[in-house]
Amino acid sequence: LKGLFTVNAILFEGIKLLGCLYIAYLGIEILKSYRLEPVQNLTTSNVQGGFQRGFLTGISNPKDIIFFSSFFPQFIGLHPDLNISLSVLV
Repeated sequence: LKGLFTVNAILFEGIKLLGCLYIAYLGIEILKSYRLEPVQNLTTSNVQGGFQRGFLTGISNPKDIIFFSSFFPQFIGLHPDLNISLSVLV
C-alpha cells in the first residue's frame, strides 16, 4: 500500500473520501437507532465469535498497524531494510 499511495495520489484521496463517507454512514445509523423512551425488558445473551470479531477489528485498524510499526522497531531489529521490517510487523 505504501508504494501504491506514493504513486497514485488520486487513489489515496478516493480512499480517504470513502473512509469519511463510511464514518458518516455509521454515525447516521447510530443516530437513527437511538431511542428516547426507556427500554423495559433487557435480556442478555452469550455472543459467539467475540475473539474473532475483536481480532478482525484490531487487525484492520490502521492505528494499530501504525502503533506496532513505530513502537517495536525501537526494540527489535528485524531486517536492515525498512520496507521489509515494516512488512513483517504489519
